[in-house]
Amino acid sequence: MWPQGNDSVSLHWITNWGFFLSAEITQINSHRDFYSGVVQRTRKRVFDLGEHCYSGAPGLCWSTNYWIKRLGKGEYWELYASVEPALSRRQYSGTYTPEELRQYFEDVGFYMDDQDWRDYGLGWTAEIIDISGMRTDIGDDK
Repeated sequence: MWPQGNDSVSLHWITNWGFFLSAEITQINSHRDFYSGVVQRTRKRVFDLGEHCYSGAPGLCWSTNYWIKRLGKGEYWELYASVEPALSRRQYSGTYTPEELRQYFEDVGFYMDDQDWRDYGLGWTAEIIDISGMRTDIGDDK
């Protein structure tokens, strides 16, 4: 049972091999990386995602810079990319839904951490379900 009023619990133990281990267990609904409900959006609308280098074959490589612009409340996003050699000049590349935009970046191999996605307002949210009152006799032999 989880202690009431605490957001985390610290555990310490010694293994069978004599190693000392410790862990801090945090409730998911109080962890900063998981949100329930509406995600707080920043007021900033245009984000510079930085330069990304691509390599197709030996001697065949290029760089591009990406920007994304939130339209409205984030229902749609505009994607801008640069063309070599002018990496600071934006060129419109399309309008996407948040899912399409994340899929585009996955397809081209542009990796961003989940925390970065949340900072831009494009993070996935988690729905927290309280299971404390649910049946516990599932799987019990009767």
